[in-house]
Amino acid sequence: MASEKKAPFPLNLKLDREKDADIIEFLEDKPNAYIVRLALRRFMNDSRDVLSDTPKARTEKENTEVEASDIMQW
Repeated sequence: MASEKKAPFPLNLKLDREKDADIIEFLEDKPNAYIVRLALRRFMNDSRDVLSDTPKARTEKENTEVEASDIMQW
């Protein structure tokens, strides 16, 4: 039986220049599709049960801990 090749899952995202300025600035010099996939995978792994929570800003200590384990530094 021949395996069926599925078309890519469509995902379109529009960022608001004011509300999402931090995201736009972060993505400016990076491969956007790769970063978005990586972010989604990390979110899926780290936050499976928090879809109802609103993300909160991290403290300086938490930011330092994240930087130390940043997957982009591998």
